[in-house]
Parts: sequence; C-alpha cells; structure tokens
Amino acid sequence: MLDIGNFIITNLNLESPTTYFEVGQILLKNQIISKRAGDILSNLAKFRNVIVHGYAEISEKQIYELFKEKFNELRYVFNELKQLKKINWIHESTSWDPDILRIRRSLHLSLQPI
Repeated sequence: MLDIGNFIITNLNLESPTTYFEVGQILLKNQIISKRAGDILSNLAKFRNVIVHGYAEISEKQIYELFKEKFNELRYVFNELKQLKKINWIHESTSWDPDILRIRRSLHLSLQPI
C-alpha cells in the first residue's frame, strides 16, 4: 500500500517523499486521503522499517498476528486508495509502464483474509 500511495503521489506531481513514513503524510496534507488512512499508512511505514531494518526481532507468527489484528485497517486504506481510480486521479496515460500496470492491477484486487 505504501508503493500504491507513492505511485499516486508521483502521478499527481505532489512533493516527493524522502521516507515511506511521509507517504501517508503527503497524501493527507494534500487532502487525497482521510486522516485515519494517513495515520494507518504512517504506522504501516513504521512497522515496515522495524522489519526491513531489523530494529527488533519479530517472528513470522508475530507478523501474521499483527496483520490479522490490523486487517480491517488495511482494508480501509485499500478501499480508500481504490476510490481514487474511480475519480480519475490515476491517469490512463500511464497505463503502459510495467510497474504502473502491476500497481493498477493491485487496485482491482480485493483483500482476502489469510
């Protein structure tokens, strides 16, 4: 979802985030998403950093339990981002880029519980 948010920022020519944490903040600041969605994205970025940079040891089971617990929040953000396509904030002119095609396909998918 952070990549989708970053894609939307790029597509709308907004200021470029220097960290994943800023993705939610920039979308919120520009009134693209709600405060709730912005907060969820920012928290997701913090959790991503803990995992990617190894700031703490987290087991696969802990990750699974956290995502299970936060699933409805993730679905909320996903649905909010998905709405952007319906109001043409994601431009059709970018459709041939392979990365954009992958992201656009993900916007059409429904989140399914694990």
